[in-house]
Amino acid sequence: MTVKKKHLILDTSLFVNPACAHYFGNSPTAALTRFLEMAEEAHHLDFSMPPSVYAELMHFADEQQVPKKLLLLVQKKAPKKHELRIPGIFLYQLVEEMRDRVDRGLRLAERHVREALLVSPPPAEQKPSPEKIRADAEIIGRLRETHRRIMREGMLDSKADVDLLLLTYEVDGVLVTGDGGLQAWAENLGLVLLSPDHLHDLLSVSANKPVL
Repeated sequence: MTVKKKHLILDTSLFVNPACAHYFGNSPTAALTRFLEMAEEAHHLDFSMPPSVYAELMHFADEQQVPKKLLLLVQKKAPKKHELRIPGIFLYQLVEEMRDRVDRGLRLAERHVREALLVSPPPAEQKPSPEKIRADAEIIGRLRETHRRIMREGMLDSKADVDLLLLTYEVDGVLVTGDGGLQAWAENLGLVLLSPDHLHDLLSVSANKPVL
């Protein structure tokens, strides 16, 4: 009886995020190469990555330094966007999350406007002092950073993230990621998750022993 291989879908964070990549190497290229060397012996596993994620990864890793035969171990597969059906509740959760974040972003902007109004502008006939410039820059900098955190952290903010979720859902696979936001949305879809450290442990065991 043939044992069906488990299908692992790989996220960029596995090789780029220092908190995850160090399990395999000290740079994206080294981490990718070492992972593929270990994956070559894991005959009970299949590995896939959406083309959008692969392109994202190659912004960080040097493809020319990775042996071609190893790169072939990762299948580049896009989800069937026009055929795939996902639970309606997932869309409701996405809309609710976006509405909440927009409201929080608006309240943040209002708070910073009020703060800026308390800073007295310099007289019209004088050039702004360095202190005033630094005060404005500080307010704007804090607004940008907090707004980015509110609107993007833990949110689906790229096509690559959506491709990962859809592909994992389509093939009934296991999503390997160290991205906390992506993990949360994967849980909303009922996907199976695998952390980078557990993937390393999985690849370290006997290659022919199914452990998932």
